[in-house]
Amino acid sequence: MQKHDNQLTQIFRDFLQSYFEKGAAVSDQEWLKGKLQEAGLELNEEDLEKYTEDLVGSVQSFSESVRSLEQSKAEGKTADEWLKEKIKESGEEASIEDIQQANASLSQANERVLRNLKAEENGQTVNTSIADITVEQKLIDDFNEKALDEGDRYEAVVDKPAEDSVYGRNLFDVAILDKKTGDKLESYQVIYGADLEETIELVEKATSAGQTIIVPEGMVEEVQKACPFKDIADHIGGTGRVTVESEALSLAETEEILQEETKPFISKLLTNPEESIKEFTDTAFTTGVLSAGFTEGLERLANNQEVEEFKAGALLEQTLLSENNDGLKTVAAGALATAVHKGLVTALPKNVPPMVVANIASVGVENVKVLSRVAEGKLTMDEGLEHMGNMNIAMGFEFIWNKYAVPGASMFLRAIPIVGPLISNTVIAGEILKFVKTPIKELVVEGVKTIVPAVKSVAKKLYNTAKSVVNTIKETLFSWW
Repeated sequence: MQKHDNQLTQIFRDFLQSYFEKGAAVSDQEWLKGKLQEAGLELNEEDLEKYTEDLVGSVQSFSESVRSLEQSKAEGKTADEWLKEKIKESGEEASIEDIQQANASLSQANERVLRNLKAEENGQTVNTSIADITVEQKLIDDFNEKALDEGDRYEAVVDKPAEDSVYGRNLFDVAILDKKTGDKLESYQVIYGADLEETIELVEKATSAGQTIIVPEGMVEEVQKACPFKDIADHIGGTGRVTVESEALSLAETEEILQEETKPFISKLLTNPEESIKEFTDTAFTTGVLSAGFTEGLERLANNQEVEEFKAGALLEQTLLSENNDGLKTVAAGALATAVHKGLVTALPKNVPPMVVANIASVGVENVKVLSRVAEGKLTMDEGLEHMGNMNIAMGFEFIWNKYAVPGASMFLRAIPIVGPLISNTVIAGEILKFVKTPIKELVVEGVKTIVPAVKSVAKKLYNTAKSVVNTIKETLFSWW
């Protein structure tokens, strides 16, 4: 890990220094293409040109969408009114099915954000990559499709935290509920490593009480032999209490899913486009706010880092905190793209679309600025959190309807609110903060100390409720506001 950290820092140093030394006549796109070529990305000339264009364009598009949304709100318009106008401007069709799939993805993300925030209280990390989320959701969707065919009595869900729950003891990855009674019938924790040996090591460390541990197909017998006192399976369901059974967990299949468009399981299609768009903006906003609870790790990073020697440090600080820092976001996007292609950021697959990389990088840069402004009193805590929520609405628009959008947006919408903060904070913000002076770091730490407790107080109000998490998040957040 330390080796990876050093490699990441070197990549960011190289990109930052090069950018601040480039001539004014050299465009950001021209400069970035040269840097990516120099970094050895395995793309031919035509693909590299398109990749660079999409990275730079996505950075600018995201920033423009955020600015447009916030200007629209300042003029008294609602977020859903803004989104309807933006979709119309884009020339794309806002089909009911697309919007409902996006809503389902964001709802799943909200469930995971809440569970992961609870797990973080005990020093546990859950769903650290898009692959993890894909594996977990594939089991849930597959089970629910079969349950619907066999009477619709059972439902697999992301396990929901109670106020006193502890991940690995009474809070797990997946639960199967009886839809008639609401009772939790089965609990599962999905555990797998790079190979059988690592999987066994991870399973051995897991608390076994009250759960079945799910490992990839083909590993069950060996893992069971190594861990005889734990319940091991490669599927959910198929027990004495729940007869419906999902397909086996297949890592090979997961690789295939990451290559194609995936759609969340939806049991009933709604027909009201106005309500669906409003739900999308509400859910996207609250997902963005709740994800701000993961910035706590940024406080530890900023506190523990020494300032790296960096010739362009003053320019970096000035650019970082400026109103328009799209150039720095482009640098961060290029550095992140390089790190992903070199396998240094395993949370993202190597073939992740440049639009996704650009949006995550942009949020990371913006988070540093927002946290600093909250600490300085230039933004109130409410304004800081609202900006973070607005960024997520803008990202939702970018992922589905804007010109750089790609197929498979639903998969990214349910994964990026969980994976994105990890990368935005520990990779993007964390690496950039290594090259700025202590006063800026201290501002970020103070901003985190203001924002995170507020977000976690909202999250705590959502535990122990039987209502839909999406609706409860909206009610709790907006009444708290």
